[in-house]
Amino acid sequence: MSVVTATVKDELSQLPAGRGCCRRAELSALLRFAGGLHLVAGRVVIEAELDRGLAARRLRREIGELCGQPARVRTLPAGGGHGSPRYLVWVERDGAMLARCTGLIDRTGRPVRGLPPVVVSGGRCDAAAAWRGAFLANGSLSECRGSSALQVAAPVQQCRDPVVVADYDPLDTAYPPGRGNNTQPAGGADKRQRRIQPRG
Repeated sequence: MSVVTATVKDELSQLPAGRGCCRRAELSALLRFAGGLHLVAGRVVIEAELDRGLAARRLRREIGELCGQPARVRTLPAGGGHGSPRYLVWVERDGAMLARCTGLIDRTGRPVRGLPPVVVSGGRCDAAAAWRGAFLANGSLSECRGSSALQVAAPVQQCRDPVVVADYDPLDTAYPPGRGNNTQPAGGADKRQRRIQPRG
């Protein structure tokens, strides 16, 4: 992981929690992009593997405060292609309750592909929070010769599309009123890139 990626992730992890809708959007995106929802023998299991300790602790706190579920964090040693420790956040029981709370399963108990409808149809604050969650879960920043790029690896195509079309551009520091994805800071359009690609 680059120094700039680590720095930005740690800064984002210390931002104020914000409104309830934004917190839920971030939590849903974080769990989805970290590959947190699994079905094991018909039972919902929640696990999320992150690369920053601050992000893992933020996730644990939000799970507890928003959904009332106790979560634990375990440090995984470096190895297996990772040059630094990883952090596993998991919920030991009632994973289905957490999945319903975050919109990752529907009322019938079936997994929702991609992001929950309430996040996709939310406002700009929800879009910003979803971008933040996706980046904390599986994002990176790179810089080369004055050009910067933000990349997020999406677990499935259904996760990629709603975030791409969201009315918010995480690379647009000016962000004037109007459609976020169609607006770039003056003189910056040719120097900024944003990529979201399915994982695998």
